[in-house]
Amino acid sequence: MNSHGKPEGARLGWQVLETTYPFATPWLKLRQDRVRIAGKDDIIYTYIQGNAAVFVVPVTADGQVILIRQYRYTVDAWCLEVPAGGTHDREGVSLEDVAREELAEEIGGTCAAIDRVADFAPATAGRIAIRPYTPIHAPYFNRTGLYRHTPDLAPRLEQGQVIHL
Repeated sequence: MNSHGKPEGARLGWQVLETTYPFATPWLKLRQDRVRIAGKDDIIYTYIQGNAAVFVVPVTADGQVILIRQYRYTVDAWCLEVPAGGTHDREGVSLEDVAREELAEEIGGTCAAIDRVADFAPATAGRIAIRPYTPIHAPYFNRTGLYRHTPDLAPRLEQGQVIHL
């Protein structure tokens, strides 16, 4: 049986009957699966499927967390964020290297060591509803005391600012 990238679901008896992608961009795809669960009717799951991404929580030597305040068009609001980025344009680059690149690119920082804390998938519930299901690899925390702002690595904020908390 073809698991359609859902080996745990297949192990539990979920059978993917059909997968379609009604919409796709380089950053994400809208995936729709028609699924049969033993003893139940067929159901349809529609969700966003994307590439892996990283989030970095920078901590300074004195324990401050650094955030970025940035305007986000999709929610039409100024948001507080941690440095983050996707892997859609970084084929073959390790997640730790992506995390380091985002730290330098977004706040002009470097660190000697970085810890992978967790993987999570936000908002995974839902049936016949659009829910994000992107494997998020992180947050990465740089070890306290190793964050260093490097002026020659000028952050490229999109009309944003770096905030120390």
